[in-house]
Amino acid sequence: MTELIYEDSEDLWRDEPDEGRCWKVLIADDDPDVHQTTALSLSDLKIAGRPLRMLHTSSAAETLAVLSNEPDVAVILLDVVMESPDAGLQIVRKIRDDLKLYLVRIVLRTDRSGQAPEIDAITHYDINDYKTKTELTRSSLVTTLTTAIRSYDQLQRLESGRVGLERIVSASNQMIAETGLKAFAEGVILRIADFLGVRPEGVVCACPDWRSAAVDYADYRILGAAGAYRRHLDRRLTDIEDARLSAALTRSLTMRTTLIEQDGLTLFFAGAQGGGFAAHLEWEFEPDQLDRDLLAVFCRTIGLCADNVSMVARLREVAFSDPLLQIPNRSAFLEALDQRLKTVDARDLALALLDIDQFAELNDLLGHHYGDSLLRALAERLHQSLPSTCLIARLSGDGFALLGRVSDISESTLRVLLSLPFPVEGTSHLPSVCVGIVRLDACEPSDANGLLKHAYHALKQAKQLGHGRFAHYSRQIAEQTRGRAALLRDLRHAFEAGRLTLAYQPIVDLAANKVAGIEALLRWRMDDGSMVAPGEFIPLAEHTGLMVPIGDWVLQSALADTAWLAASGFPGIRVSVNVSTVQFREADLCERVKSALRQSGLAPAQVELEITESGAMTSVDDALAKMHELRGQGVGLAIDDFGTGYSSLAYLERMPATRLKIDRSFINTLNDPQRPRIVEMMISLAGQLGMKVVAEGIENATQLACMRALGCDEVQGFWFARPAPLDDLLIWLKAHK
Repeated sequence: MTELIYEDSEDLWRDEPDEGRCWKVLIADDDPDVHQTTALSLSDLKIAGRPLRMLHTSSAAETLAVLSNEPDVAVILLDVVMESPDAGLQIVRKIRDDLKLYLVRIVLRTDRSGQAPEIDAITHYDINDYKTKTELTRSSLVTTLTTAIRSYDQLQRLESGRVGLERIVSASNQMIAETGLKAFAEGVILRIADFLGVRPEGVVCACPDWRSAAVDYADYRILGAAGAYRRHLDRRLTDIEDARLSAALTRSLTMRTTLIEQDGLTLFFAGAQGGGFAAHLEWEFEPDQLDRDLLAVFCRTIGLCADNVSMVARLREVAFSDPLLQIPNRSAFLEALDQRLKTVDARDLALALLDIDQFAELNDLLGHHYGDSLLRALAERLHQSLPSTCLIARLSGDGFALLGRVSDISESTLRVLLSLPFPVEGTSHLPSVCVGIVRLDACEPSDANGLLKHAYHALKQAKQLGHGRFAHYSRQIAEQTRGRAALLRDLRHAFEAGRLTLAYQPIVDLAANKVAGIEALLRWRMDDGSMVAPGEFIPLAEHTGLMVPIGDWVLQSALADTAWLAASGFPGIRVSVNVSTVQFREADLCERVKSALRQSGLAPAQVELEITESGAMTSVDDALAKMHELRGQGVGLAIDDFGTGYSSLAYLERMPATRLKIDRSFINTLNDPQRPRIVEMMISLAGQLGMKVVAEGIENATQLACMRALGCDEVQGFWFARPAPLDDLLIWLKAHK
């Protein structure tokens, strides 16, 4: 609780003079003798230690004019009859209704009883006493006036308390809305000045983390200042030339209390969690007990507001700052982008999105600490290379956003920036980074989110082109994006309507010269009979997660079809089913495979799951655990598209795979003198690891002969059969039995 240090107060109704303050008494009467007699009777009187100050009027208009200029009159001795028999009563009504002076005490005086019936006047008019002038001897007048002033003082204190509490509530409401300690400190001065009714001349002093109980006052700084004290803003407390000000703030902070002194007021605001700050203002008045009590409440309230402001500042930092890189995050970037879009020179802005290629694989191979170091190095490079006017933010794990002038955020600038290796943990690392750029003069963004969506379209286009590529937003890209969205919608409807089908391609054992297995391939025929290429819709399904339910259906259908082939006279055929990366990440993948096996009745040895090399390299430990569990069930595993992804021989050796599939891109270029040697190396490597080899894309006799010569185990391709529906496959199998 904040204490106030001041001289001990006597009883409020003391006899000592209260210098500089007086009670204003207005005598309103059209008889000059009444003015003279009353003033003489009360000339030396002091009530509650204060002298009286007499104001004199002789008409209703004059009375109302004086009260308009002197609203703090305590008592009015009002004659009933002046210009008219009821002039006094009409003045009472206007004082209360028009001037809104509800605190002033009104004593109605009349020359003789009956001029204004006492009961009627007291009942219908807001007066506080009714006296005939003959009753008001000096003794009676002093008693009446003392009683009236006591009543006025009590009402004034109640009103001051009410107004003071209103000001405290108002101040706390305004202060609690501040979002930073700087703005809060400036607001404290204004609120204190408004509360005390003085000019805002003062300073607010706080340590960098005002909540901590700092003992080194060199850490305290002036966070807010007003008036003549502005010259001290942002200075350390120990550097202030004004020794009196420095001493007052230091005493308040040291004693953790409010100081009321002759040359100023120094308030201490304690936080709920310790610590605090001090504010000094020029104030020359001696506060009464009510002022002191209200000051204590004010200090406690503003101290709690400071707790809230500090908490809001920390929450805002968490909400709008990236904790790893200490730069703006997505929320902060969108907010800043929205503000920039409202400026007159917004058309000269460009937005770029940067994405590190294969960052997840890098984290898996070298550890998250290495990935974090690379992110820090990239953020530092961006800050060092780009103008300070450019906004740099981290939007996602390895995604950065840049906003600046077109000349600063250009492809040539960013290519140079990204062309040099980054220092990472004592080594040099040169990652490939894809960049999507959108210029505001090339699009019509409705808001920040719309512009960011355009930039994402450009980035997606860059990533589709390959590693380390750049792409610029264009309307064509937007149309392609809308086309993909429509295709995804149609794919979802086709899957739900059961219009996806499976086609099967035989896999031939070269040594036995017979069918060893079949590969299940997903197909989609549109309502108009046209086929959608798997390369168009499968990536969409994988990207949106739709591939998980589609993959479950493919697995269950392929196993059921293989069981039907066995019942049709072809038992023992192995079925290969592609498992996408998103499927492979599912925690219950192994259980789903078990369920499909139970439903089909197939032996696990008849099922082989094809996993892409890049999919197997994602979350390596988890991938290896699932692969070992599947092999433990007896299910075969094939590494698909070997040699086209992020290869690691160390991890390949740890994988319990049964087959290695050579991608068709190697088969199609066997006429290149180096290609057969590469394929031979793959076949040799697989043999050493205990895996069989399947070559995809065999389309002619030359390719087939080459694979035989290199010792390949199995092949598949158009030379033998194109992918076909189950019924056509059965016909083919019977023809080649």
